[in-house]
Amino acid sequence: IDPYIQLRRKIKTLIDSDLIEMDYGQWSGRKLSALQKEKNWKKVQKNPAQFTFPKGESFTNLHARVKKFQVKLHGEKGPILVVSHGDVIKMFLASVAGLELNSFQKFVIEPGSISAISIEKSSSKIISTNNLNFAPIKQLSIKDSLGGGNTLSRKFFGAIK
Repeated sequence: IDPYIQLRRKIKTLIDSDLIEMDYGQWSGRKLSALQKEKNWKKVQKNPAQFTFPKGESFTNLHARVKKFQVKLHGEKGPILVVSHGDVIKMFLASVAGLELNSFQKFVIEPGSISAISIEKSSSKIISTNNLNFAPIKQLSIKDSLGGGNTLSRKFFGAIK
């Protein structure tokens, strides 16, 4: 985040509760190697829409939060840096791509990676995902993506875990 802050000294910072990490309930803090042995692990990976973490949050609730935040972005102007957590980012990318909730696990998001999207009045586009090579910082162009155009990206989505 620091390079972005250096580029613009007067950055407006907001905290949005719709982007907080998913509440994994009793699964919180456990190693993935142990969780993969849980009887519900396959449901989390293949059919998350039907799963709620024990004493935690459902994926349908996370999906609703992400969609709500996506609607908020349509009224914003200029580049925006959004920082959140892996599952939240994957759900956001799936939503931007127009995919159903159960497809969000198809995205891979590495800790500290940056994904870029463009949100315009009539459409949203994913420009890049899971980028770990972000120096020097430049504004990405939609034309750099398959089937792109010539409009510069106005919205950025960054992942810092």
